[in-house]
Amino acid sequence: VAKIYEVEGFRFEFTPKGDPFKGILVSRFPELEPYPAEVNLTKPSSCEGYARRAAKLHGMSQKGLERALNILCSRRYEEVEAAAEAESELAAEEPEELPEVGEEEIDALVGRSGVLSRFVIDAADVHGVVGEKAPLKLITLNGLGAQLAPLPNGKPMGANVVLIAGWGRGKNHLADAVATLLPEDFFLAFESASGKSLYYLAETNPRILSHRWIYLNEAEAMDQLVELLRPLISGGTATHLTVNKDSGGRNTAQELKIEGPVTVTIPTIRNKLDAQLQSRMLLAELEDYKGRVASHTRKISESLRPDFATEDFSTRIGAWQAALGSLTGIRRVVFTLDHEDFCFDRDDVPHGARLWANLIGMMFAHAWLEQRNREIVELSNGEKAVVATPTDYAAAYGVFKATCERSVVNLSDTHRRILD
Repeated sequence: VAKIYEVEGFRFEFTPKGDPFKGILVSRFPELEPYPAEVNLTKPSSCEGYARRAAKLHGMSQKGLERALNILCSRRYEEVEAAAEAESELAAEEPEELPEVGEEEIDALVGRSGVLSRFVIDAADVHGVVGEKAPLKLITLNGLGAQLAPLPNGKPMGANVVLIAGWGRGKNHLADAVATLLPEDFFLAFESASGKSLYYLAETNPRILSHRWIYLNEAEAMDQLVELLRPLISGGTATHLTVNKDSGGRNTAQELKIEGPVTVTIPTIRNKLDAQLQSRMLLAELEDYKGRVASHTRKISESLRPDFATEDFSTRIGAWQAALGSLTGIRRVVFTLDHEDFCFDRDDVPHGARLWANLIGMMFAHAWLEQRNREIVELSNGEKAVVATPTDYAAAYGVFKATCERSVVNLSDTHRRILD
């Protein structure tokens, strides 16, 4: 497929032939005839020969064309590298085969109340987390919120979180602990990404990130993705327009689209991120406490014991993966409360609706986890839905209050009393 490039005043149409750097290149320059020929962008002799012939036959600037071809080669390298990064994460992925787990084992995990607490206890045990129960609950509800069906307008229901703490405080350790018990197609974790890498990944499958929790190992991994993440977590889709060739060889606009819903966790040492992105997310800080370092290092020492080295968590992990996978048959959650005070009423907080939506997202994620202990109703369109209860709101608000003080400061005293 031919791609269009604008470089140094030249317009290039490049059609790869089995190699991303080898193919037919058509160069156009204002008021000059186009020059088509085969070229290998990685070989200086090939590029020099191409530029020399174009200058001789069509009057193009040889030096200018050589410089433009060098830049074009760099752009191709960036595209190939970005596509390779994305492909290594997901493209080779096949639907995960969950281990054979009996219904009794699944029911023991999700068939009775207290699913969130059991999940957090096991995640901490398997991954060696000491304390931090409230942050683990926050990240769990954040991550599993990606499994919720979006609203009819496409807006995702799940909560999104910025997790702030200093170096070595264990931000990534907590996210990794939650991910350990999840089916692999529930999440995507990475350290860095180019701005368009996820678009390349979604070119053939726009829903490849649908119902995924994305967590970035550092805020630096997010810097190139801000323009993508803002619409994706707010509206459920992100779109990138580029130019390509149609079947007749004519230039045509191409729309690359990523479809959610997704939820996002950004662990960072920064106190402030992109303002528009940050307003779409809950702000949580990992507080320090007396004896933390001793308890953390003691846990490391415990992992050196012979009995720990032979401990096999695979059965427990497999059971949780199967149990969570069994819940995806129902993704819709509803709440039957109709009360005018069940809202956020502060006109001086522009992003108040986003703050409230994140809290409700955690409430719905909790109800989704507890769906075997909740009423299931059939909606007018035939879709089944879990009915959330005040217990789900209490659980979500308890986590919110314990971990998201930076978000709570935007609430009025009156509204905080209403929430309590």
